[in-house]
Amino acid sequence: MRKLRSGQRWSDELKGFIHRADVFQLFWSENAAASRYVEKKWKHALWERATRPDPYFVRPVYWTPEPAPIPAELHPVHFAKVPLSAP
Repeated sequence: MRKLRSGQRWSDELKGFIHRADVFQLFWSENAAASRYVEKKWKHALWERATRPDPYFVRPVYWTPEPAPIPAELHPVHFAKVPLSAP
């Protein structure tokens, strides 16, 4: 299943999605940095990364001139800047 259904416990389902994913793409912004729900998901993804052979499971990106403040737990992970438009 690739989507949430009415009545599901969305937090638990998202953890399952993260567990089954090949990549956890973290779209980093001021709103993401301030969200306790996003924090729970990236912390879960970091925990998942420790059990996988791919050290690049967590792949954060941002599109602003500078990324929003990055928590200490994410400092070892490279944040890539994504251009807003193609050159």
